[in-house]
Amino acid sequence: MAPSIIHSIESFEDKIYVAEIIKSIPKFLSNSPRWASIIHMRIINSPDTLNAYINELKSSSNSDKKALQLLLRSMGNRGKDIEELVYPLLKAVE
Repeated sequence: MAPSIIHSIESFEDKIYVAEIIKSIPKFLSNSPRWASIIHMRIINSPDTLNAYINELKSSSNSDKKALQLLLRSMGNRGKDIEELVYPLLKAVE
């Protein structure tokens, strides 16, 4: 996934963008964990998008939530700084 693709998908309205990312998490994580992590760091670093993401999680499937937990825990294992960044989203999905 090239940076221009990331910018393209980020140009969608947050509600649509995060809903599609959430639905794709299980497959996204298994096919490209590095890019799943990059996308999620970008979401975490955007307060408005993060809020939309947390709101959308309320209606997401258990399999999507479990995949997200796996991704976030893996990201958090990279170091204390990242662990602190992913914590609010991990807390919202637990």
